[in-house]
Amino acid sequence: MQFVRFSQITSVKIFLLGFSLLKTDKKSMLLEFSCANVKSIKDRVTFSLEASADKTLEDTLINASDKKKYLRFASIYGLNGSGKSSFLTSISLLQELVITNPAILPGQELEQFPHKSAINEDTEFEIVIIRNGVKYKYSLCYNKDGVTKESLFYWPNKRIARIFERTNDEYTVQDSFVKLNNIIEDKTFSNRLFLTIAATDTPYKEFKEVVEFFTVDLVCYEPRLNNWLSYSAEQMQNSAEMKSKVLDLLHKMGSDVVDITAKMERVRSAFPAEAGRMFSPALRRSMQIPSIKMHYAEFSLDLSEESDGVQKLIAFICPIVDMFEKGKIFICDEIERHLHPTIIRDIVEIFMQNKTSDAQIIVTTHDIDLLDLDLLRRDQIWFTRLNKAGRHTDLYSLSSLPAIRKDENIKKNFLSGKYTTMEK
Repeated sequence: MQFVRFSQITSVKIFLLGFSLLKTDKKSMLLEFSCANVKSIKDRVTFSLEASADKTLEDTLINASDKKKYLRFASIYGLNGSGKSSFLTSISLLQELVITNPAILPGQELEQFPHKSAINEDTEFEIVIIRNGVKYKYSLCYNKDGVTKESLFYWPNKRIARIFERTNDEYTVQDSFVKLNNIIEDKTFSNRLFLTIAATDTPYKEFKEVVEFFTVDLVCYEPRLNNWLSYSAEQMQNSAEMKSKVLDLLHKMGSDVVDITAKMERVRSAFPAEAGRMFSPALRRSMQIPSIKMHYAEFSLDLSEESDGVQKLIAFICPIVDMFEKGKIFICDEIERHLHPTIIRDIVEIFMQNKTSDAQIIVTTHDIDLLDLDLLRRDQIWFTRLNKAGRHTDLYSLSSLPAIRKDENIKKNFLSGKYTTMEK
């Protein structure tokens, strides 16, 4: 039995192209992210998805509500230990702070991972986003003891305006958000984010929009935490349309699979049935495991009997389709560990060609197949470099380096170390 013939896998783009016709009501985009004093990143680095003046592949850009153009995809390259993962960790750390902060207790320490030479200094984050047509900039400085600075700005009429600023326990609030003053003394502690407090305890939608960017739109893939195989099994179990899409994809990849049976099965519990009902719905769901069978003309196989690559593909396909349809932002560290390089390239091409969704992908990778100026613009290729003087990470784009020609063999030059040793 031949399952996946990767020489035929490029036809996956035909399958994914169908999703570019799907509409999404929500518009959410990541425009820029900056951080300082996180793991190997000591000095402030800024990652921007705003398109440069480069005229190549302009039809692949997103036209945003601020009248600027932004990138749909960006890749970050670098040697092992140069700080690629540190940068993506900083994004997921800010997301985790926003999501978990409402449950934090007074006096509880905040999670911080400072650079080893700056353990007593603040960690800094700044993120610029667009959600539902409005541009926001959220900034946070903190240490394990609490928040030292925090602010939220927005562009309600295409001009920047302050919503609030905070320095330790002192607040400045814009007049049109006067109800914020009612919660400052009663509900704000040094270790609480004012952003999350205002999102739940005030009527101002601006706070909810920013928080929902982190809780709904931003997907930071962590294999130890994201059980995507369960998600895919549940989707195929409950949606005949989704299962049909998965089968169609596998057939275009050369598989002779006839059908897939997917379901979530309850784990046999040692507790009596009456006790099991006392568990929360979330805990009861966690007591289920995915069961997926691949049916062929001659026999059937459990997914666990398939190759590691097929197992990863089945786990990834439903979440990828969901993010594509709903215009989410997907962050993935070393994506080639999860998908075959040819599949990665096809997905990138489809995201680049899509005109109806603002979905974005940011990955770190060692996959040099993506180092192709016929596929990517120079501002879509980023590098990390470990500055040996202070053992801290620098982050910069190919477009920021001098004299990079459009016909340059960037794959060869990257392998020779040119882009990770030359000065900006």
